[in-house]
Amino acid sequence: MKSILQSYKGMFRKKYIKIYLLYMLFFMVDGPVQNMLPVLLEEKGQPARYYGYLLALINACCVVVPGLVSILSVRYSAYRVAAAAMIAAIFTGCMVFGVNQTYLLIAVLVVLACARTGFNYSLGNDINYEIEDDHRGKYFAVRDLFLYGGISLGLFLGGQLVKVIGVSGMYAAAGLLYVLPLVMIVIVYRECGTRKDGQKTDSGNDAEEETEERVSWSVFRRIAGDKKFWSYMIVKFFANIYGVAMEYLPLYALTIGISVSNVMSIFSFMTLFNAVGALFVSHLGDLKGRKWFYVFDIGFDALPAMIFLLSRNVPLFVFGIVLSMVKDVFASVSFAYFYDVFDDHNGTIILGIVESFSSAIGIVMPVVIGWVWEVSPQLVFGIGAAGCLLSAGVAAVFLPNKTVG
Repeated sequence: MKSILQSYKGMFRKKYIKIYLLYMLFFMVDGPVQNMLPVLLEEKGQPARYYGYLLALINACCVVVPGLVSILSVRYSAYRVAAAAMIAAIFTGCMVFGVNQTYLLIAVLVVLACARTGFNYSLGNDINYEIEDDHRGKYFAVRDLFLYGGISLGLFLGGQLVKVIGVSGMYAAAGLLYVLPLVMIVIVYRECGTRKDGQKTDSGNDAEEETEERVSWSVFRRIAGDKKFWSYMIVKFFANIYGVAMEYLPLYALTIGISVSNVMSIFSFMTLFNAVGALFVSHLGDLKGRKWFYVFDIGFDALPAMIFLLSRNVPLFVFGIVLSMVKDVFASVSFAYFYDVFDDHNGTIILGIVESFSSAIGIVMPVVIGWVWEVSPQLVFGIGAAGCLLSAGVAAVFLPNKTVG
């Protein structure tokens, strides 16, 4: 135990602390915003299938947004892109409170969701490649301790706000609070971004030529010929089936008599528990390799999905939530595994392409899931379980196992 904790000492340097605080503040605000989308639509009198339409539109935008954000971040500045995303979140979050017209509301929520994508695929991805391979799992674990701590606090506070000012009021409050991560982006830029800008200036034309190379058509052709790229994309596609199904979990809780604030409190507690457990799992991943942790992470999700499929019992529902979140102690290892599979800076563009392409395939999926929900809410989770098993199978057979350390 002592040796594990000592191995994390280097992860608490001043630079890292500022990055961790940025993630904590962003996800404290954004966590309840993303989790409460179906309940927001219900409060505003929209049918359940409209949530499926909303997810489909978000996926349609994500055909373009991740790839575009990745390219803009490489060519220009990840910090500028992230700051623009926060400004968009401030305006759209505040707008939600006063918007009730269906199509305008959905348009505002799509932009709000894209703001999160803008943050993740700009500054988040830029920072990740600056971490050494054999410490990347530890970095993600500590970062996620702050990230999940932020989500946990945000879900708890969001649940309390819903009781007082309603779901729409909570979104307006979140819109104002997006100012906090915007300020942290500026602080992190002064610590890390100015140094990188100075390096680019010093290297002159060489840096410009490197940037041109990283966004040239030859790079895209090499990516298209990489079998790992296509395998990873298929894995993500099947995993997205489960992800869409789980978006309906707060709505499913309402159908069996569990209040929204209670669901958010469960999410809050388990999220914090996972953040602590991830410290130990990530240490093992850095030592032993990350592939099989990744396969277990995505395959295990089938178990809670089957519980939601087969039972409407409240204690079993809570047990299913606990299971679905306990295994998320592997999340930081799974995220670090992407950088094992694609271990050069082309991964910045690859991640954007993978998410864009899987979103293109998944545009119709939320609509289908929305119609399935109206036939049988429980069947939604059966489809999710199938997605988990297919995703884990493809990952186990076709993705590489890189030993780190």
